[in-house]
Amino acid sequence: MNESTFVVPDCGEQLDIHGTYLIQRDEVTLFGPNHLVAKNGLWSCESRTFKSQFIDLVLSDGFKAAFPGAKPTIARDSDTIWIDTKPLREIGALTELDEPVFLATPLEPDNWARWIATVIPKSGQFKVYGNGRRFFCRAGHPWQLALLRFLGIGEEELLEHNPGISFLCRDVMTTDYSITNMTISTMEQAIFQKLAGRCIAKRNVGDCIFVSRLTHSLKYPNYRVLQNEQELVSHLRELGFAVVEPETLTVEDQISVFANAKLVVCLGGAALYNTVFCRPGTSVVTIESGPHFLVPHLRLLSSLGHRYGVIMGRQDPNDLTAIHKGWVVDVNRVCRSIRDFAP
Repeated sequence: MNESTFVVPDCGEQLDIHGTYLIQRDEVTLFGPNHLVAKNGLWSCESRTFKSQFIDLVLSDGFKAAFPGAKPTIARDSDTIWIDTKPLREIGALTELDEPVFLATPLEPDNWARWIATVIPKSGQFKVYGNGRRFFCRAGHPWQLALLRFLGIGEEELLEHNPGISFLCRDVMTTDYSITNMTISTMEQAIFQKLAGRCIAKRNVGDCIFVSRLTHSLKYPNYRVLQNEQELVSHLRELGFAVVEPETLTVEDQISVFANAKLVVCLGGAALYNTVFCRPGTSVVTIESGPHFLVPHLRLLSSLGHRYGVIMGRQDPNDLTAIHKGWVVDVNRVCRSIRDFAP
């Protein structure tokens, strides 16, 4: 169902599932979430391709506001990027980190989707390969600490990482990806299904769930708000849907709710990544506000092997916000489409 003028692409036929690489680096400078610079100026980050966008991320006003601190000198010439860490040493802005660490902070340090897609798999890799190392990860929010505890990262193993601080690291292990396109590999699916098995008996709210953003929208009224979501919630409840807001649940309860569901209807956003805990082949409908996040969401669902449908809403033409415009859906059409799609 498409209420917009955007043509929905087919992301399943030529899906590029990322490769995962375990790496180890000696004597490197770490800045930002996971940007590692060798003595010769060569640098790497979590992604091995399309890397320049993640330099832009570290230099963005939003990142600097969230994680203030000195950054290395960065210069560009066409597609070439030079990173000079010497100015950091000259002003004493490098924190020395002598103990060996397993770096797990994602490219977007406080984004739930990135934590699902990368931090959870990295915790499993740390348990296998990180003997004698500390788990070096952003952990500034209660939900991050709760998730790490659930994943078995003990207080003595965790070393909190502030992405605003630059470090001189003696010994870093981490995992890179051939591309960070938010797909889930077969290896990673096994990790998620094992976690789902641990939690499946914890909380079951029903076969059909609607993943709501009502509380989030009240807190952030200018951030991609579905303006008639309350009407949609009322109609879906009449169809037998349980309405869930994952951020109000414990980690175990979130996983259990998705693991037990047979039909998931979700407003496109980070909560959609909880479908990694659904059984393979679960029916999922993502209701999207616009094209900006659509492709990564379709890549996620395709890589998981779910049976999925897409509903495109209509953005408010008077909203001047660049990406996160307010939007609406035709509630009656949406509900008819979901009834037709239901397994």
